[in-house]
This record gives sequence, structure tokens and C-alpha cells, in this order.
Amino acid sequence: TFAGAIIGAGGGINKLGASTLTLSGNSYSGTTTVSAGTLNLTGSLASAITVNSGASISGNGDGTTTGVTTDLLTMNGGSFIKLAGGATTTSLTANGVNFAGATNLLFSTPLVNGNTYDVVSYGAGPLTDLSNLNGSAYRGGFTDTGTKITMTANFGTRTWNAIANTGYWEIDTDPNFDEGDQKFFNGDSVIFGDIASDATITLIGRLAPASVVVSNNNASTYTFSGTTGTHDITGNSSLTKSGAGTLTINSAHTYSGGTTIDGGTIKLETGATPGTGAITINNTGKLSINDQGVLNSAAAVTVNAGGTFEILGTAAGQDFSGTVILNGGKLLNNDWAFSYKPIVLNAGDQTVEVIGNTFHLFGGNGKFTGTGNLIKEGAGTLATWSSAGTSDFTGTTTVNAGTLSLVAGAGGFSATSAVTIAAGATVDIKTNERLNDAASVTANGNFKLSGAVTETIASLNGASTGQVFNGTTSTAATLVVGANNATGSFAGTIVNGTGAMALTKIGTGTQTLSGTNTYTGTTTVTAGTLSLATASLADTSTVSISTGATLDLPHGTTDNIVALVINGTPKADGLYKAVGAAGLGTELAELTGTGKLLVTPANTFATWMGGFSFAAFPGANLTANGDTDGDGIKNLLEQVFGTAPNAATTGLTQVGGTASSLTFKHPLNASLASDVTYSYQWSSNLAEWRSSGQANTGGTTATIVAGAPVAGEVTVTTTISAGPAIKVFVRVVANQAP
Repeated sequence: TFAGAIIGAGGGINKLGASTLTLSGNSYSGTTTVSAGTLNLTGSLASAITVNSGASISGNGDGTTTGVTTDLLTMNGGSFIKLAGGATTTSLTANGVNFAGATNLLFSTPLVNGNTYDVVSYGAGPLTDLSNLNGSAYRGGFTDTGTKITMTANFGTRTWNAIANTGYWEIDTDPNFDEGDQKFFNGDSVIFGDIASDATITLIGRLAPASVVVSNNNASTYTFSGTTGTHDITGNSSLTKSGAGTLTINSAHTYSGGTTIDGGTIKLETGATPGTGAITINNTGKLSINDQGVLNSAAAVTVNAGGTFEILGTAAGQDFSGTVILNGGKLLNNDWAFSYKPIVLNAGDQTVEVIGNTFHLFGGNGKFTGTGNLIKEGAGTLATWSSAGTSDFTGTTTVNAGTLSLVAGAGGFSATSAVTIAAGATVDIKTNERLNDAASVTANGNFKLSGAVTETIASLNGASTGQVFNGTTSTAATLVVGANNATGSFAGTIVNGTGAMALTKIGTGTQTLSGTNTYTGTTTVTAGTLSLATASLADTSTVSISTGATLDLPHGTTDNIVALVINGTPKADGLYKAVGAAGLGTELAELTGTGKLLVTPANTFATWMGGFSFAAFPGANLTANGDTDGDGIKNLLEQVFGTAPNAATTGLTQVGGTASSLTFKHPLNASLASDVTYSYQWSSNLAEWRSSGQANTGGTTATIVAGAPVAGEVTVTTTISAGPAIKVFVRVVANQAP
């Protein structure tokens, strides 16, 4: 909008781009060209104006004043005059009008049947080629009063002839309708009822009905076949779908009166869009977007109770940029899709169902907002990727199936969004602190922390089917519970998964764990109480308790750990118990209950090596792959055998053999380190090694059988079980876990 003065007699203005330019001030006498979009003239020009194909001019002002040019107005073929409509119109005024080509007329609001409307005033100037003004588009055409062009609204209702079935929908041509002249004119209300079989309605020209109702109630489908920008439904029309049948739209339309789906389905094929207005889905209605169906980004889709908004994505993804308002209805995605605008959750339970692959909330505005509760259904994944859009809805979150993946964004879900995970479902925390610290989590299913992330929550609750684990890397993930001084009780398990898990208790509340946990990361209690109903701390784990915090052990048994730290100070190896607890043990004020902690050194390869002196081997390789004592047996294999790595020993001893078998013995450590494993392999040439039961490239298969240890030794027999008889070598292989 420009309200100032444009002065001078030279030069000119060329309006480009699809948007509207409003000129409301006094103006110049240069030329004005409207090449695209709309020129809304509410002031006064002394300029010749030319409107080119696809462009528009309007001049309705505020309803009491109109745009004026004291020079000639030229309307080229394919151009538009836009009028306000309503009860009356005040038209643009020019000093002569030249309709140089076919000129179209559009109204922004519905007309009143029988009323007369000013179209354009031409004053004392010339009127040229009035026949090019699309009078046939309106029943009754136009009237020249000598100084202006007027039009009297003469509209009716037109019902598509079901007998005609497939046919053309155009202006003042084919008699495909039941009533009156059996023809359609702009401003008519159009009804498409039941049909005996599928019908394709081919749209010819730019059609501006008052309204369109498609009410087919059987299995037959209507298809509106048009061409974007030339053969479509436009103007201020509205579209209503009722009945159980389907309407397929295969091109873009520009009508602005909105779309209502009270029943059945509207399907948008590639490149199709149902106008620019708001879309409302009610009752059993469904809006289904195909691979590249398009919704105007400024329009909202409201899904009321019983309605469904279905996004049919593909592996390439369906980009959807409109706002969705869930008001008791369902958002359904059956494959890849991306949403770049908010999904509003109105009060009550609002369902998002992802059947396959992933539905992404993406970009700066892709998020959940509103006061409702989010219900995730379907086996697919709902992922939040928004770079700036924090999901700030105030309801709860329930994941009944599939996965809710919290990937990235400016913040997590809102503080009041308690999260419930049903058995078999998953919430996946991809980056740090995706949930609000004050949110509680009820994990009857999988609560997954992917990688080296930290997630702080108020409380952890859930049944024995629940599991908390690290699902991505070997780096430890940390779950922090107790924010907001909350109290929780979890009957499921906390396990390592792919990587280790660690647990930290904060806040003054009590967190109870009653499952059999196997995680090996550090357990830290900085405040409040962590109560362990079972003695399931990992033997290799560390427990750290701050002064004033409490570790409650009501299980009455002894739990082995590798280290105990009290207020930052490590405790010596030994047995620890609560003050006043029965039996042996050192009393600690930080412990309560009848259980005890036994601190013992970890049984690992490193601690085993630490039990030997290597003074006689200065500079020797003390690693797992080293051979410190030079006896031909690597240190890691010495641990398997239980032989000293600082003194030469014998490893394998052959005790028998036949033409097809080999038997040997080796010592075995009765206290194999927790991070050490071993296996057997065979070979015919000391180059190609195979496991038991595997064939070599020559077609020979050997089977390796190890007996139970006897007096610290294991007897191993290797037998050629298939293929040609050959010589056989056997070795023991030791491995260390990372």
C-alpha cells in the first residue's frame, strides 16, 4: 500500500508479482501496466492503465469512494476486473475503456440475486469492444447505460444430470443440468448428486459458482478434471462434500469460500488444491492428500470429531505447509511426510496416527500447540525436528503404538505434558533434554535414550513391561529423575541396550525402582531418596551418594558394586549397611533399609593385570595383545588360561589324534574377567580360519567340542565332519569387550 503522491509526467509503473499493490494517494500521468497480481486503485491517477493477461484491477475503495483514472483503461485478453460484491458495488472509473481481449469478472463476496451492480464507469471517454467483456459468464449479461457498464444478478440452482454422468462443466454451453435452461452461469449454486458409475467432470474455463455441493452417497466417484490457472473453480465459491462417496480433484483451484467435508472423501491428486480458503472436516468426512497434493499455506485445516485428514506420503516425502487444527478428529499419515506449520491440539484427546515410516514436524514452525492431549497411534514414527518451534501444548502425551521420536528443537514438550508409553510403544530421545524437566514419564513400553544424551524428568513410573535403555551408541546415556521434587515408582527395568545407561536422582522426592535392573553406568543420588526394591545393581557399577541424600535398600540382601562414593569421597572395599541394620557391615547414614552394599574390585582384564609385578620386564607391552613374559601367549589369552603373564607357561597340550580328529587340553581361569571372552577356530593352512561347523574353501567342515573343566583344564576335540580329510590346526582366540 502506498498512500503518498507519485508525481511527474515521464516514466511509469509496472506491477509485477502475484500480490496486491494498493495506490490510494494522488498520482502521476505516466503509464501504468499491471503485468501480474492485482492493482487496487483507491486514489486518483492521470495515467493510462493497461492490464495484461492473468493480472487484475480493482477499485472498490472503502465502498463509498472508488479508484479513478482520468485516462484510458485497457483490458487485454485474459485479464480480470475484481469487484467487491455484496448488496451493491461502486465501480472503478476511467476516461474510456478498451476491452482489447476477453476480459473476466470476479466478485470477492456473494451477490444478491436480482440486484444490479456497477462493473466499470467510462465517463465521457470511448467504450471499445464491450463484447470482449465476458458477459456470457453471467445469465443476463451486461448493460451499457452510456457512462458505465452494469450487471443484474440472475442466479439459480443447477443439479448435474445423473443420466449425463460424465461430461463438460462450462459456462452457457452444454445442457448438463436439470433445472431451467439446463446451463450453468457464474453465480449459480451447483449440486452433484448420486451417480450410477464413476463420472469425470471436465471443467472448461474459469468457473465462479456461488457454491458447489457434491453429495454422492454410493461407491461411485466424481472426478473434477481441470487445468491449473485456466480451467478451475474460482471466485468466492465454496465447496461442500456430503454423502459417503468420493470426490477426486486433480488440479489447483482458487475459490476462496472454503471447503467443508461433512461425509465421504475428497482426494487431492498430484498438484491439486481445494481453493485458498479454510478447510473443515466433520462427522465421517475425510480429506486425503496424494503424493504432491497441495494446501494453501495460509489456510487452516480443522478436523472435527469423526473427521480424518489423511496425508498419503511416499519415500520421497509429502511436504505439507498448512496449519492443522485437531478438534476431536484424526491426522493420519501412511508413509513419509513433512509438516512445516503448527498442529493445534484443541481441548480433549487429539489423535495423530502414523501407519508406516515417519511423519516429521519440521522447520521453524513445525510443532504441537494448544490445550489438548496428544495421542500417538500407528506402527510408524512421529518425529519432531523443528529448529525453532517448541511444542508448547499444555495437555498430556500418550504413545499407544509405534514411536514418538524427539529429535531437535528450541525446547521440549511443555511442563504439563506428562508422557505415557503403552506396552510395545517407544519414546525415543534423540538429543539432550527433549522433555520438560517437570514432565513425568509412565513407561509401560520403551523409553529410549539414543546415545550420549541426558534427559531430566520429574518422575519415572510404569509397569513391569516398561524398559529404559540406551539404543544407539556405546557412549553412556543418563536419565535424571526427581525434578520438581517429584516422587515416582517404576516396576520395569533399566538396561544398557547398545550403550551403557546411568541414573541420577535429584530433588527431595522418592524414586522407587522395583524391577531387576542391569545397567552398568553410575548410579548417583544427589538429593531425596532412591529406593531399590531388588538387589540388581551391576557388579561393575559405581554408586555415588551426596550428604543428605539416601539410597534405600529394602530388599534384605547384599548387592555387589565396584565402587562407593560418599559426598565425593571413595569408600574402601568392604560391606556397608544402614545405621542400626542387623549383621555385619560398616554403618552409613546415607543408607536405609535391610539391604547391604559390598564393594569389591572389578574383575576385569585391567584389574587382573594389576595384580602382577612386571619389574623384571621394564618397558614391556602390558596391553591385551602384548606378550609381556615372551612365552608366545598374549596377555589376554593368559587371562583366559589363568596363567601368569609375568612367567613363561605352556598353553595347549595335545593329548590325542586320529586321521580325522585332534584332541588337546588347555588350562581355564575359574574367574574369567567380566570383559573377556574366548572361542575356538580351526584351519587347514594357518591362513584361512573357520569357526566350528563352518566349511573352508576346499569344502571341508570341522566340528569343535569343548568338555566341562576338570581340575582346571578343558579337553577340546576337533573332528572333520564333512569333506576331504586334511591336516587340521586348532587355536584358542581371546577377545576383550570395549
